[in-house]
Amino acid sequence: FKERVANEYLKQDPNQHGFTVLLSLSHPKSRGTIRLKSADPFDFALLDPNYLTDKSDIAKFIGSIRIWENLLETPTMKTLGADVKKMKMSFCSDHKFRSDAYWECIVRHLAVTMYHYSGTCKMGSKTDSTAVVDPQLRVKGIKGLRVADASVIPQITVGNTNAPTVMVAEKAADMIRGKDTVKHLRNL
Repeated sequence: FKERVANEYLKQDPNQHGFTVLLSLSHPKSRGTIRLKSADPFDFALLDPNYLTDKSDIAKFIGSIRIWENLLETPTMKTLGADVKKMKMSFCSDHKFRSDAYWECIVRHLAVTMYHYSGTCKMGSKTDSTAVVDPQLRVKGIKGLRVADASVIPQITVGNTNAPTVMVAEKAADMIRGKDTVKHLRNL
Protein backbone atom coordinates (compact mmCIF):
# COMPACT_ATOMS: atom_id res chain seq x y z
CA PHE A 1 0.00 0.00 0.00
CA LYS A 2 1.02 3.58 -0.45
CA GLU A 3 1.85 5.10 2.93
CA ARG A 4 -1.17 7.43 2.99
CA VAL A 5 -3.53 4.56 2.12
CA ALA A 6 -1.94 2.21 4.66
CA ASN A 7 -2.08 4.78 7.46
CA GLU A 8 -5.80 5.27 6.99
CA TYR A 9 -6.89 1.75 6.07
CA LEU A 10 -4.75 -0.11 8.60
CA LYS A 11 -5.18 2.19 11.59
CA GLN A 12 -6.18 0.19 14.62
CA ASP A 13 -7.79 0.78 17.97
CA PRO A 14 -6.14 -1.61 20.46
CA ASN A 15 -9.32 -1.50 22.57
CA GLN A 16 -11.48 -2.92 19.77
CA HIS A 17 -11.89 -6.46 18.55
CA GLY A 18 -12.48 -7.06 14.90
CA PHE A 19 -12.40 -9.39 11.96
CA THR A 20 -11.41 -9.22 8.34
CA VAL A 21 -13.27 -10.26 5.23
CA LEU A 22 -11.07 -10.94 2.21
CA LEU A 23 -12.47 -11.02 -1.28
CA SER A 24 -10.41 -13.09 -3.68
CA LEU A 25 -10.62 -13.17 -7.46
CA SER A 26 -9.99 -16.82 -8.29
CA HIS A 27 -9.75 -16.60 -12.06
CA PRO A 28 -8.67 -13.10 -13.11
CA LYS A 29 -8.88 -12.23 -16.78
CA SER A 30 -6.09 -9.63 -16.61
CA ARG A 31 -2.81 -11.02 -17.89
CA GLY A 32 0.68 -9.85 -17.18
CA THR A 33 3.95 -10.38 -18.94
CA ILE A 34 7.45 -11.56 -18.17
CA ARG A 35 10.05 -10.35 -20.64
CA LEU A 36 13.79 -10.55 -20.89
CA LYS A 37 15.51 -7.30 -20.01
CA SER A 38 18.53 -8.17 -22.12
CA ALA A 39 20.51 -11.11 -23.47
CA ASP A 40 22.44 -11.21 -20.17
CA PRO A 41 21.09 -14.21 -18.19
CA PHE A 42 22.01 -12.43 -14.93
CA ASP A 43 19.77 -9.43 -15.61
CA PHE A 44 16.46 -9.56 -13.79
CA ALA A 45 13.42 -10.17 -15.96
CA LEU A 46 10.91 -7.39 -16.58
CA LEU A 47 7.69 -8.27 -14.76
CA ASP A 48 4.45 -6.45 -15.48
CA PRO A 49 1.55 -8.13 -13.66
CA ASN A 50 -1.07 -5.90 -15.35
CA TYR A 51 -3.36 -6.27 -12.36
CA LEU A 52 -6.98 -5.20 -12.89
CA THR A 53 -6.52 -4.20 -16.54
CA ASP A 54 -9.49 -6.32 -17.63
CA LYS A 55 -12.74 -4.54 -16.68
CA SER A 56 -14.41 -7.86 -15.85
CA ASP A 57 -12.01 -8.29 -12.92
CA ILE A 58 -13.23 -5.01 -11.43
CA ALA A 59 -16.85 -6.01 -12.10
CA LYS A 60 -16.36 -9.30 -10.24
CA PHE A 61 -14.81 -7.50 -7.27
CA ILE A 62 -17.70 -5.03 -7.16
CA GLY A 63 -20.17 -7.94 -7.33
CA SER A 64 -18.38 -9.54 -4.38
CA ILE A 65 -18.50 -6.27 -2.47
CA ARG A 66 -22.26 -6.10 -3.03
CA ILE A 67 -22.61 -9.55 -1.44
CA TRP A 68 -20.39 -8.38 1.44
CA GLU A 69 -22.60 -5.30 1.89
CA ASN A 70 -25.66 -7.55 2.18
CA LEU A 71 -23.84 -9.73 4.71
CA LEU A 72 -23.12 -6.66 6.86
CA GLU A 73 -26.84 -5.87 6.92
CA THR A 74 -27.70 -9.15 8.66
CA PRO A 75 -28.75 -9.01 12.34
CA THR A 76 -25.77 -11.11 13.39
CA MET A 77 -23.26 -8.81 11.76
CA LYS A 78 -24.99 -5.73 13.14
CA THR A 79 -24.80 -7.31 16.62
CA LEU A 80 -21.05 -7.66 16.12
CA GLY A 81 -20.80 -3.97 15.24
CA ALA A 82 -19.97 -4.55 11.59
CA ASP A 83 -20.66 -1.40 9.60
CA VAL A 84 -19.93 -0.63 5.96
CA LYS A 85 -19.16 2.97 7.00
CA LYS A 86 -15.81 1.72 8.33
CA MET A 87 -14.82 1.42 4.67
CA LYS A 88 -15.37 5.12 4.02
CA MET A 89 -11.83 6.17 3.06
CA SER A 90 -10.65 9.66 2.23
CA PHE A 91 -8.44 8.41 -0.61
CA CYS A 92 -11.64 7.56 -2.54
CA SER A 93 -13.67 10.58 -1.43
CA ASP A 94 -13.88 11.88 -5.02
CA HIS A 95 -16.56 9.22 -5.53
CA LYS A 96 -19.97 8.82 -3.91
CA PHE A 97 -19.66 6.38 -1.01
CA ARG A 98 -20.87 2.88 -1.96
CA SER A 99 -21.18 3.68 -5.67
CA ASP A 100 -19.55 1.38 -8.23
CA ALA A 101 -16.95 4.09 -8.85
CA TYR A 102 -16.21 4.29 -5.12
CA TRP A 103 -15.77 0.52 -4.83
CA GLU A 104 -13.58 0.47 -7.95
CA CYS A 105 -11.37 3.08 -6.30
CA ILE A 106 -11.20 0.95 -3.14
CA VAL A 107 -10.31 -2.16 -5.15
CA ARG A 108 -7.59 -0.32 -7.08
CA HIS A 109 -6.08 0.94 -3.82
CA LEU A 110 -6.51 -2.12 -1.60
CA ALA A 111 -6.55 -5.27 -3.74
CA VAL A 112 -3.48 -7.42 -3.26
CA THR A 113 -2.21 -10.54 -4.94
CA MET A 114 -2.49 -13.94 -3.30
CA TYR A 115 1.03 -14.68 -4.69
CA HIS A 116 -0.11 -17.82 -6.52
CA TYR A 117 1.62 -17.09 -9.79
CA SER A 118 1.15 -19.69 -12.46
CA GLY A 119 0.83 -20.12 -16.18
CA THR A 120 3.94 -18.18 -17.17
CA CYS A 121 5.41 -21.26 -18.86
CA LYS A 122 2.26 -23.03 -20.00
CA MET A 123 2.22 -26.77 -20.55
CA GLY A 124 0.36 -27.97 -23.62
CA SER A 125 0.46 -30.24 -26.62
CA LYS A 126 3.31 -30.11 -29.08
CA THR A 127 0.99 -28.37 -31.55
CA ASP A 128 -0.18 -25.70 -29.07
CA SER A 129 1.65 -22.54 -30.15
CA THR A 130 0.94 -20.86 -26.78
CA ALA A 131 2.58 -23.67 -24.78
CA VAL A 132 6.18 -23.36 -23.63
CA VAL A 133 6.56 -26.94 -22.39
CA ASP A 134 5.14 -30.21 -23.69
CA PRO A 135 3.20 -32.72 -21.53
CA GLN A 136 6.55 -34.21 -20.42
CA LEU A 137 7.55 -30.73 -19.15
CA ARG A 138 10.28 -30.38 -21.78
CA VAL A 139 10.87 -26.83 -22.99
CA LYS A 140 10.03 -26.71 -26.67
CA GLY A 141 13.08 -26.17 -28.85
CA ILE A 142 15.66 -26.60 -26.05
CA LYS A 143 17.11 -30.05 -25.56
CA GLY A 144 17.64 -31.27 -22.01
CA LEU A 145 15.61 -28.57 -20.21
CA ARG A 146 12.40 -29.14 -18.28
CA VAL A 147 10.28 -26.87 -16.11
CA ALA A 148 8.56 -28.40 -13.07
CA ASP A 149 6.85 -25.71 -11.04
CA ALA A 150 3.57 -23.75 -10.92
CA SER A 151 4.49 -21.87 -14.07
CA VAL A 152 3.49 -24.88 -16.21
CA ILE A 153 -0.06 -24.96 -14.85
CA PRO A 154 -2.05 -23.45 -17.74
CA GLN A 155 -4.76 -21.91 -15.53
CA ILE A 156 -4.38 -20.84 -11.92
CA THR A 157 -5.97 -23.20 -9.42
CA VAL A 158 -8.71 -21.90 -7.13
CA GLY A 159 -6.88 -23.06 -4.01
CA ASN A 160 -3.30 -22.81 -2.89
CA THR A 161 -0.79 -23.75 -5.58
CA ASN A 162 1.46 -25.79 -3.27
CA ALA A 163 -0.19 -29.23 -3.70
CA PRO A 164 -0.52 -29.01 -7.51
CA THR A 165 3.10 -27.84 -7.73
CA VAL A 166 4.28 -30.80 -5.65
CA MET A 167 2.24 -33.06 -7.96
CA VAL A 168 3.93 -31.55 -11.04
CA ALA A 169 7.36 -32.01 -9.42
CA GLU A 170 6.64 -35.62 -8.46
CA LYS A 171 5.45 -36.38 -11.99
CA ALA A 172 8.58 -34.72 -13.39
CA ALA A 173 10.77 -36.83 -11.11
CA ASP A 174 9.01 -39.98 -12.33
CA MET A 175 9.40 -38.99 -15.99
CA ILE A 176 13.09 -38.12 -15.59
CA ARG A 177 13.83 -41.37 -13.73
CA GLY A 178 11.62 -43.43 -16.07
CA LYS A 179 9.56 -44.79 -13.17
CA ASP A 180 5.83 -44.96 -12.55
CA THR A 181 5.52 -44.61 -8.79
CA VAL A 182 1.71 -44.27 -8.83
CA LYS A 183 0.81 -47.16 -11.12
CA HIS A 184 -0.64 -49.11 -8.20
CA LEU A 185 -3.07 -46.25 -7.49
CA ARG A 186 -4.58 -46.17 -11.00
CA ASN A 187 -6.40 -49.48 -10.63
CA LEU A 188 -8.12 -48.76 -7.32
